[in-house]
Amino acid sequence: MGRSQRPAAKWLAAYVQSLEDPHSASEAWDKVIDAEQVALDGLSDVIQDVILARLMYTIAKIHSIEGRGERAEELAERAFAVREQDPVVHVDLAQKLNARGLTDWAEREFRHVMKLSPAGASDSRVPEVLAQMLHDRQRSQVAAEVLAEAVKAGRGPPADSIRRAQMEYYLAEHFAKAGDLAAQREHLDLAVKHDPANADILIAMYRLPGADEAYRKRTLTLLNKTAGKMEQRIKQVEQVINQPENVITLAQRSVAANAYNQWAWLIGNTEGDRDKAVMYSHKSLELAPNLASYLDTLGHCYFGKGDYDNAVKYQQQAADLEPYTQAINRPLARFKRALAESKQRGQ
Repeated sequence: MGRSQRPAAKWLAAYVQSLEDPHSASEAWDKVIDAEQVALDGLSDVIQDVILARLMYTIAKIHSIEGRGERAEELAERAFAVREQDPVVHVDLAQKLNARGLTDWAEREFRHVMKLSPAGASDSRVPEVLAQMLHDRQRSQVAAEVLAEAVKAGRGPPADSIRRAQMEYYLAEHFAKAGDLAAQREHLDLAVKHDPANADILIAMYRLPGADEAYRKRTLTLLNKTAGKMEQRIKQVEQVINQPENVITLAQRSVAANAYNQWAWLIGNTEGDRDKAVMYSHKSLELAPNLASYLDTLGHCYFGKGDYDNAVKYQQQAADLEPYTQAINRPLARFKRALAESKQRGQ
């Protein structure tokens, strides 16, 4: 590149410097950002603006890691100000930040989108994604509040019953963490009324500490009913996918993979045919390879069987794909402990 002053050359030079000396590269990136912002002032190019905002957040993360919090926040504020009134831009930024584990900045972006578009015109799934992110960070009560706000604002879809079920489930998880079993059970009962086929709700009911025999029997009835419906769905999708490979669409493969995964997740975390759960989980991954959530299911299925080696193996693969998802990392730590303890007993 020599002494080229072209913007692309400067980006590449900063990148090379970051590979050779990461600690000194942030200053070079700061210069790139300043130059790009000057170049874009007065222009109207959404794609370039989004690229610049993503870069600002990336370098802000580097400053934060290296202890330059003030500079990090300054860059994050500048990124947040890019096309501030465009919800589509900020949905993109929020999703990228969430994927990188930058949840504080992601939360601000998600909430900004909800204010810009209270009826959900830009992206009706924003409340669900924000709530899931908060729940993943064990802020379940705040997650429930986000969904309650969405219900009040009339954002849709999903249907209010689905959203209310998830809201009650998050509240149940909040009270579970607080050790309030009565409140946990109360909110699980409300959740399952809104959505009796929600696997996570049924799993939480199945695991409820101190449940009496009547409660357990009711839970198993709901669980078996839901599993049966899932099996029917699997039979339907198998009629579609058991055709020549070249006539199956990506959408059909996705639907089939989800059907297998849902059954495996429910049974792998409760009771039933665990070998079949493992088989279905593998089938989901054959149809949709390298999907972290499906690898997470497979890890749980093996853990339920007591196969801790494979539980750790596949849960680690899921964590490698989504290193910032705590709902994957927390079970991984648990599976590793179980593996270590089993080896100690074997010795």
